[in-house]
Order: sequence, then C-alpha cells, then structure tokens
Amino acid sequence: MRREPPRWAETDGGALPAVLVLVVLLSMLAASVAVGHLGRARVVAQDIHEAEALYAAEAGLTLALARLASDPAWRPAGEPVPLPSSSEAVALSDTAGAPSARETDTPPQVYLRALGGYVEVASVARRGRAEATVTAQVAQRPPEALR
Repeated sequence: MRREPPRWAETDGGALPAVLVLVVLLSMLAASVAVGHLGRARVVAQDIHEAEALYAAEAGLTLALARLASDPAWRPAGEPVPLPSSSEAVALSDTAGAPSARETDTPPQVYLRALGGYVEVASVARRGRAEATVTAQVAQRPPEALR
C-alpha cells in the first residue's frame, strides 16, 4: 500500500515568497537601525565640536584678560589678534589619540573694543562646523576702592 505525501509537501515553491518577504523586512529593519545610529553619531560629533569651540574661546578670553592685566595699554590695531599656539593647553584629539587637524579648526581670535570706561574683549574659536564666541567687559582703570 502506497502512502500519500502530506498536503503541504505537494505545493512546489510555496515557501519562497514567504522567505523573500521575510528577508526584505529584515533588510529594511537593519537599514533603519544603521541610519538611526549614523544620525546619532553626527549629533554627538556636533556636540563635541561645540564643546571644543567653547573651551578654545574661553582659553582665548582668559589669555587676553591676562595680557590686559599685565599690560593695560595692550590693544590690537583694529585687527583680530591670534593667540599663541600655547593657548590650547590641552591638545584636542580624535578617538585614535592623534591630534585633530580639521581644516576648519582655528586658534582663538581676540577682538578688543573700547566702550567708554570699559574694554569689551571677545574671543572667537571654530571647531568643525561649530563656532563659539565668549565676551567680557573689563574696566580700563581699576576702581578707586581697589587701588
């Protein structure tokens, strides 16, 4: 007596469309996860550049204020004053540990502007696509109480 094969075994290639649909769905899921991670990586990189620019601008402001404290007559001739390379005490580095050398990175630039009895000191720095500006107003002459 001959035995009949099960009914599911009689359909030739019936599983192929189901497997193809499953492969396409899994590929779409993998692609969306990869795109999501790339987007987050860009956001994190921008945050890092913004923090680096802010710290570099603060370093430039600190050095300019120290220069003004040691020489109150120090003034640029209406042009930005590049600070020495030693102004970046901590070398910025990529994750591999090599110093970063992005073309858009600039040392902090200091601008001075007289405002009555005060001097406005501004320091501007760029890191990647981020730019930070830090300003301070300093009295040109110390008040009588501090003399």
